Amino acid sequence: MKNELSPILDRLTKDYLNLRHTWEEFNQLFSGDLKNIELMNSIAPGFFALMQGMMIESMILGMARMTDRARTSSHDNLSLFHVVCAPYAELDDYRAELRLLVEAARVSTLNARHWRDKRIAHRDLMQHEAAFTIGYNELRDGIKSIYIVLNRITELAQNTSIAEDIIPSAGNATSLLAALYHFANSRPSNEIETEGPS
Repeated sequence: MKNELSPILDRLTKDYLNLRHTWEEFNQLFSGDLKNIELMNSIAPGFFALMQGMMIESMILGMARMTDRARTSSHDNLSLFHVVCAPYAELDDYRAELRLLVEAARVSTLNARHWRDKRIAHRDLMQHEAAFTIGYNELRDGIKSIYIVLNRITELAQNTSIAEDIIPSAGNATSLLAALYHFANSRPSNEIETEGPS
């Protein structure tokens, strides 16, 4: 029989898997072979720039939500901190360990929450754009820190673990790149854009 923590863990795991899936697709499209970037820029530069920005914002939002405080005003948040602070009996003996892991994840994702608060949710009038940057390594490390906490909670509460690697499915970024290469190779070279919209 499922305990009261199980539905919360199920939702957090789904959020994590969505975050991790976005990360994997982002890597396949934007951080691999330079030829892939050149291909996307030759076919639809505006679209892929938009897609890159949307994927980054989606990952930032996912990391920020999962590492938010346990409560905001009078509302409980679906976050790792909520799980560690709430009185779930199966975690009682491990609360100190879990608090350290959550705090490490919160430190690792501090810029993600700051970005969400000041750039996505609200636009800070006095803040310069350059003040809020999140790099590739920071995204990777933030997602990894969330995995470490969520996996440990799952091990303790459900005696199982979360797979660290996502198995790619058909119709993913690799399939898209293959179709783009096929398209680019099947049309005359003078039809391929080399610059973005003017």
